[in-house]
Amino acid sequence: MMSHQVFGESETIFGYKGLNIQLYYHAGSLLTYLNMEYHEQIPRSYGIKPDPVIPKIVEQIPQGFISNRDEFISKLEKEDSFTPMGNKIHSYFHDDTEYEIYEADIFTPRLKEYHERLQTFILWYIDAASFIDIDDEKWHFFLLFEKKKSVAPIYNIVGYMTVYHYYSYPDKFRPRISQTLILPPFQRKGHC
Repeated sequence: MMSHQVFGESETIFGYKGLNIQLYYHAGSLLTYLNMEYHEQIPRSYGIKPDPVIPKIVEQIPQGFISNRDEFISKLEKEDSFTPMGNKIHSYFHDDTEYEIYEADIFTPRLKEYHERLQTFILWYIDAASFIDIDDEKWHFFLLFEKKKSVAPIYNIVGYMTVYHYYSYPDKFRPRISQTLILPPFQRKGHC
């Protein structure tokens, strides 16, 4: 996991002992919880301020995150009713688990908000990653979900791919893969 895109090349945070940053996502809906705890902070009498940890992370994640842990936990059960957006284009089984691939574009309901939360993962897992301009209608998205069997199916995000459709003279478009991310628990399992 990398943090240099948020905390600088040295990936260090100054001014705390026992720092614990908590950035949790619901595995399907990506409802987000952000908080931090520490045992000790550098005393103000030293005339040095600790690094502004939460504000630096808040610059990178979309609004709407929750900072109260009890509130986050109380919403988790409702979030299990999350369903993927877009058109299901493929499904397959791997180790007795079903996976589904959905295709979406910027006109797909709920996609923009979902992608804003999803793309934050690239900061932690792709070196020199950058966010895309979600308002450009030439972007297409492929979302891979794990489908868990339950009374109602429960969907967990596995990864995603962004594809940009470049204009190709005289009347064609050429798709180019921009970003691909498979989240760590699902890597090295043949998904990509």
